Amino acid sequence: MKPHSQVRLCLRLCAFSVAFLTAIYGCANDQTIPQNDRIATIKKIENLDISGEYFPEESIAAMKNDLPIIFALTQNDFRVLYEQEERGYQPREEETWLKYWALFNQLSQVPDHQVFARDNFSTIQHPGIKFWWAMALFYQQQENDAMLQYLRARLEGGSTHALLSDAREKEFLKDVNGRTAPSK
Repeated sequence: MKPHSQVRLCLRLCAFSVAFLTAIYGCANDQTIPQNDRIATIKKIENLDISGEYFPEESIAAMKNDLPIIFALTQNDFRVLYEQEERGYQPREEETWLKYWALFNQLSQVPDHQVFARDNFSTIQHPGIKFWWAMALFYQQQENDAMLQYLRARLEGGSTHALLSDAREKEFLKDVNGRTAPSK
């Protein structure tokens, strides 16, 4: 094979790889992903089998391509789902989020998902989901500057989540203020 043919083949493979990864992990927001798909993802999460605090590998594998949709979920998606199912919408309390936090915890430990979360952090629509991912990647030392700025603003503004007690919130803010994002 001639050298220029090898270069052309390499460029084609690179272009294919980028297109493939973009198709799987494309940037998501609530306008690009239909609400029906977002609601179907909520139902999928709620129907996943969980054993204690952890999901079996099959459940994690079933969700591996849903991260863009998870990032696109909005508070309104939960409201619409509950209205459709005539459950009556109630804002989710900490206990009702436990299944989501367990799933996100396991998903956030996958290196590809860490990269996706860092690259697409600004697309996360739901405030609770956004706070959780920023916090999870902070603890795994996988955060970026945008996540640190977000956490500082949220913690300093007093707008936190039930995941943190008042004492833990102050300690966490101190940790966040003492950290600069690693260069990746």
